[in-house]
Amino acid sequence: MNEAKILAEKLKSNQGGRYPEALRLEATDYILRCRDADQSWYLIQKKLNIGKTTIQNWYAKGRQEKPIKLQPVKIKSGASESESGQNKLAIVSPEGWRIEGARTKEFSW
Repeated sequence: MNEAKILAEKLKSNQGGRYPEALRLEATDYILRCRDADQSWYLIQKKLNIGKTTIQNWYAKGRQEKPIKLQPVKIKSGASESESGQNKLAIVSPEGWRIEGARTKEFSW
């Protein structure tokens, strides 16, 4: 039996009440690894058979407990230019928030 099925069985046996802390932490670790592997909320929900809100809450709490590391960003040369003749960037975080319209010269020092 794979990890998701075993975890889903443990979660199913505790439905209807609060999940024990150890089980919640085990599930949170699994959810974090799934999201790091770019798995969708829907797929994780389907694998674990628990609500999307629960999964997202556990994920958010798990992310807070781990330090968030900044990732280096490489700007490709030859990026397309806007009408004003300046390169612009769109930056998307792992959590999905987006920054658009930044100029490459604003990020070089």
